[in-house]
Amino acid sequence: MSDTRPNLLAHTGNWAYPALVMCRQLHRMAAARRYDQATFPVGILRDGKRFLNTVALEASGCRTHGIFRLAYFRMAVDALLLGREVEPSLDELIAELTRYDAFMNRLMEPRELSDTDAAEAVQISQFFGKIAAQASGARYEEVLGDQPA
Repeated sequence: MSDTRPNLLAHTGNWAYPALVMCRQLHRMAAARRYDQATFPVGILRDGKRFLNTVALEASGCRTHGIFRLAYFRMAVDALLLGREVEPSLDELIAELTRYDAFMNRLMEPRELSDTDAAEAVQISQFFGKIAAQASGARYEEVLGDQPA
């Protein structure tokens, strides 16, 4: 009998490269205090926005494409919890993810970044850095599979 379950490990592992590029470019954008279309390589901003939008939809209770949306939400929550001394409530985590989604959706036209925007870009950069680390680990596990040590 074949296993028809989706390979969530492979699917989440696919975020390693886009998340790493999002991390790097958001950090550069914050340092330059400017956003324009050249800030992100083609497709990367779209993918980053798609990831955060998918997570925000899961957080809001929307349950379409459930299994992948749930996997992304879990990755996002794990990234937010990593390195925190005090564990925030689920509502606080959802509010933070929603704020990140809203920030990314405001990146439409070239503009200068305020101090608040630059600080938010740094936070989101760190978030995507943690997503990249998780996704790289998932990809590594997928490649190794059940190989003996």
